[in-house]
Amino acid sequence: MRNSLPQSLRPIAERPAAAPFRAESVAELPAPARRYFAHTFTAGARPARWVRLMTRFTMQLKPGDRRPARLHGVEWLALPYAFVWTARAWRGGLPVRVTDSYAAG
Repeated sequence: MRNSLPQSLRPIAERPAAAPFRAESVAELPAPARRYFAHTFTAGARPARWVRLMTRFTMQLKPGDRRPARLHGVEWLALPYAFVWTARAWRGGLPVRVTDSYAAG
């Protein structure tokens, strides 16, 4: 798995940062979400331009499969503009790679 921002996301991640956090921007969210954001961000804080999430999960590759695949994934988010998700697993002794992405519309 890559440890640096994918080339395809670099132009998007270099865009100006989003507007500073304001409590009013989450006023329409449910109370637990509002409390989370109020705890996580201070007024005027700017959100990160991009983040990397590393995941481990299991997935059935077809319905009724008794041997779910164990996947190790990396997701790059440059919200709200783009993401790249990649995962890898071994199935029947062969490597399996999965990729999904979205870029600016």
